[in-house]
Amino acid sequence: MTGLNPWHQGICVGFDTETTGIDVRTDRIVTACVVRIDLAATKGDMTRAKTWLLNPDVDIPASATAIHGITTERAQEAGQDPLTGLLEIVASLRSAWLAGWPVIGHNVAYDLSILDHELHRHGLGSIHSHGGPGIVVDTLAMDKMIRPNWRGKRRLTDCCEAYGVRIDGAHDATFDAVAACRIAWRMANDFPSYVQLPLHDLMERQQHTHQSWAEEFGAYLRSQQRVDDVSRDWPYTPAAAIAKQVAS
Repeated sequence: MTGLNPWHQGICVGFDTETTGIDVRTDRIVTACVVRIDLAATKGDMTRAKTWLLNPDVDIPASATAIHGITTERAQEAGQDPLTGLLEIVASLRSAWLAGWPVIGHNVAYDLSILDHELHRHGLGSIHSHGGPGIVVDTLAMDKMIRPNWRGKRRLTDCCEAYGVRIDGAHDATFDAVAACRIAWRMANDFPSYVQLPLHDLMERQQHTHQSWAEEFGAYLRSQQRVDDVSRDWPYTPAAAIAKQVAS
């Protein structure tokens, strides 16, 4: 087995978004947070955060507002121009990756996927063209590594409960980003043989875990005569890849 690497005793960056919906291809980012955390000093408490409220240029559905509390009117009145905000978000992530810090989130593959689609939509390139991705730590993928046979829900709040982690307010980008970092710290501290790997090895293990889950879930959907639209990509699904599939 590869030797242990106490990455959870250093700097990390939490990342989360709140959006107009759950379809990365068509929905928009409403709020985002990139938070820098010294895991060794705080065990997941925030040390420095940058938050964004964007005007998504579309109506925010009432169902989304009910989750994150941002109305169309508020986003239009106080939201930042999305072109500027998106560039700032990806620049913050790029700075973390250049420093060698892991970017942590719960189901962060979703957040990175919708960010990539937003960049593509606005003609701003891609995560790749902005120098990413670097190291990604997805607590959803790691939970599947640690608890492969768990058949219950794996939402952020469920994993907070499972790992004994405090969450200060669900469905707020800042609180969710911080909670994911706390979960990552707890996982690394309590399950070192699963999580305390050299970060590139951890990336490979997370990718393999996601792909195995996606194949299994895709097979289930097909068995129910449903469309297997489960992405096998990890740590995110590039917009260019989907555009190419649609065109073909």
